[in-house]
Amino acid sequence: MCVYKSILLAIMFVAVIGCQSRDEETVRGVLNIDWQHSFDQDENEILIAHHYVEAAEFYENAAAHALFQSDMLINGFHYSSDQSFLIALSDEEKNSLIAMTHGKQSTIIQSGHFIHKIHRLSSGNLLYVERIQDDYSKTGHPDYLKLYNTDSRISRILEPVYMYTSNFHESKNKNLIFASIENRHADAVIWIIDETGSQTNFVRKGTDPVFSGDNYIFAKKSKSGKSCIWEMNQDGSRLKKIIGNPDGNCFSPIVDPQNKYIAYVLEGSSEEQSNIHLYERSSGKSRQITHYSYRDDMPQFSADGKSLIFRSSRNMQWGLWKIAIK
Repeated sequence: MCVYKSILLAIMFVAVIGCQSRDEETVRGVLNIDWQHSFDQDENEILIAHHYVEAAEFYENAAAHALFQSDMLINGFHYSSDQSFLIALSDEEKNSLIAMTHGKQSTIIQSGHFIHKIHRLSSGNLLYVERIQDDYSKTGHPDYLKLYNTDSRISRILEPVYMYTSNFHESKNKNLIFASIENRHADAVIWIIDETGSQTNFVRKGTDPVFSGDNYIFAKKSKSGKSCIWEMNQDGSRLKKIIGNPDGNCFSPIVDPQNKYIAYVLEGSSEEQSNIHLYERSSGKSRQITHYSYRDDMPQFSADGKSLIFRSSRNMQWGLWKIAIK
C-alpha cells in the first residue's frame, strides 16, 4: 500500500475511535450508495465514512460540504475571490499544480518534484515552492521558490532554503510576507519581499505570518513550549500573545477581509488530528468551527468573510471543504 493511503487509513482509524460514542444511523438509497454516518445534533455537522462530493446537496443542514476531493495528497491550495482554486497535488508517481474554475480542471504545471506553498498574486502571476530534494534528514537547500508568469515563463526567486514553513501573503502595497528555515539547524524566520525578490527585509523569528492592517499576525512558541498566535506592530513594537491553548499547538492564522476574525488551526494530541477555530478580535474569545477526529487545516476565508475553505483528510480522501461561519 502506498505511503499516502497508509497515512489516510491511519487517520481514519483515529476517526473511528473518536466517533464510537456517537449515535450511528444508516442512510440508504442516495445515489445507490450505502452511507454510514453519525450526526452531531449540537454542532449540526455530519460525519460520513464513505462520501462523494455530490452528497453535499442531500444534507442541507450540514455545516460543511466538499468542494474538491482527490486520492492524491493536497499539498496546498489558493482560493481566489472569483471562487477559483489553485491546488498542488502529489502521489508517489507525479506532482501537479492544477487550476479549478466552476468545477472544470486544467493542469498548469507537472513536475518530478514536490510542489507546495502556492499563492496567486494580484498581478496574476503564481508563486510556488518546488522541493528538489525529498529527504529532509540530509543537509542542503531543497526548497526553491519559483514564479510562474502569466505568459507561462518560470523563474527562480531568492536563493534556495532548507524549508519554507508558511504560505505567502500579499499586502495592499504588494509586498509578500512568509517564513523559512535557512538550514537544518536554524529556527524559522519571517521575511518580507517584493514580487521580484529584489528587496528582502528580516522581520523576526516565527512562522505562519500574515498581514493584519498595520500589524503582523504569526505563530511562535511560548514559554510553555506550545505554539501560540502573536501580534505585533510592523516596527516590531507591542508584541503580544493573543491566542493560546494549553492542550495543543495553535498555528496557521488567517485574518478575515474585515479584520474582525482570525481563523487558526489547533492541533490535538497527534499530528493526524486538528480542527479549525475562530477567534473574535473584539471579544478575545475563540470558538471551534470543525469537530472531526481527522486533520482539518490550511484555513482560508472566502472573499465576503462569511465562510472558511480548508483542507481535510475526512472520508479517506484529501479534500477541500467549505463551512459557513456567520
